[in-house]
Amino acid sequence: MLLDIVNEGLISPELKKKIRLIFEPEHVQEVVKGFRKQRDIPNEEYFYLLTKVYEDYGWDMLHAVLYYEPHLEQLGRGSSAIAWDLGDNRVVKYVMFEDLCYTRFIEMVADNQDVPYFPKVYGIEKRGSGAMLVFTEKVDVDTSGRTHYRFDTKRGTIELDPFVIASWPYVDQFRKYAARFLSKKEMEQLSDRVEKNWPGITRAVGMINDIVKETGHACDFDLPFENMGWRGDTPVVIDPLCGDK
Repeated sequence: MLLDIVNEGLISPELKKKIRLIFEPEHVQEVVKGFRKQRDIPNEEYFYLLTKVYEDYGWDMLHAVLYYEPHLEQLGRGSSAIAWDLGDNRVVKYVMFEDLCYTRFIEMVADNQDVPYFPKVYGIEKRGSGAMLVFTEKVDVDTSGRTHYRFDTKRGTIELDPFVIASWPYVDQFRKYAARFLSKKEMEQLSDRVEKNWPGITRAVGMINDIVKETGHACDFDLPFENMGWRGDTPVVIDPLCGDK
């Protein structure tokens, strides 16, 4: 099965009877047409169908169905990936081709699920070409009203999130940028405040920095606000690296 979290007990007998008919066509367009008839089924049943596509037709057919006829709410689309909302605070991210930086990050995260500043990973399904499906928790990426540190200075306004501040020991460009607006003492006080509010966040960023070093900066930090989210009052970093794919 594509994912253990798919609960087959939720699949209706009627839908199971339809599966053989739905997946008889051999062409992508016909399979996609079959999916167009399934728009109103529950998410669990939809992913049961996707599982059957993967098992019966392979990764390329699954790619075609997801890309051309997404049934679920699309959360975002990048140059190499698309993410959908599965409901129940779950997200699936489809990485269409090899992405070294995200792969290294999500594998590290999966091995360190005790770190509260990383997303919960429920499953990773890979293909040899580097494409993969990644199932994670959904975090709140709406930054309005959240904890960002904003400073109005004579040289302009600076707004910083916890991960950027926690990156100062590792990332020269972020530290130098902040130093244009803040004194050394202010930066030290701010770093101490962030670490006090979220113990261990600096070390979590250090773990990401280890990937930067191990890849010889082929992967580097990319920390705009949309690459982080919140689990309640806990900041969660989602996709903090960019580089050569």
